[in-house]
Amino acid sequence: MPVISIRSEPRYADRRATPAQFLDLPPDGYRYELIQGVMQLTPSPREEHARPHRRILTDMELFLRAHPNLGEVFFEFSVFLPDGNVFEPDIVFVSAAQAGIVTGHIHGVPDLIVEVLSPSTRERDRGVKAEAYLQCGVKEYWLVDPEHKTNLELWQNQKNGGWHKLNGARIESQILPGFVFDVRQIFPERE
Repeated sequence: MPVISIRSEPRYADRRATPAQFLDLPPDGYRYELIQGVMQLTPSPREEHARPHRRILTDMELFLRAHPNLGEVFFEFSVFLPDGNVFEPDIVFVSAAQAGIVTGHIHGVPDLIVEVLSPSTRERDRGVKAEAYLQCGVKEYWLVDPEHKTNLELWQNQKNGGWHKLNGARIESQILPGFVFDVRQIFPERE
């Protein structure tokens, strides 16, 4: 006889919390981010999100194996920012100089964050999360849009209150010198 699994309703959606409370909540089977003090559901990745995510992560991991002194890459890892927001970006790079912010989760500002956009998170990733990353001092923010497979976005923090936005099929990171962000590697099926 097959086992039937019944999933409960999300217990924490739209609930107000502090970062400490967020960290202490028992799991309910759903993923959340703490945005401006409110717990927001975040969807599980779908196929069109998972493939480019895996390719970027693999490329970064291979690059960092060849350059082990640069730092470490993490994926779907909670980032507790100094402004009180708690995000779970798709991919996060923490430089060796910042290694001390990794203590069970990331407690501080990573050097680089990658988000693979999805219809349900596109507005959040380009809006409130981008603004929080800018204000907290994230140096590079990469956006990959599976709906537009010919263009990648690399946003660089200018420390003057704005992002310098680069768009193209091939972009090189300033945080990871020599690492090329190439649309053909991320979306090989587009050709």
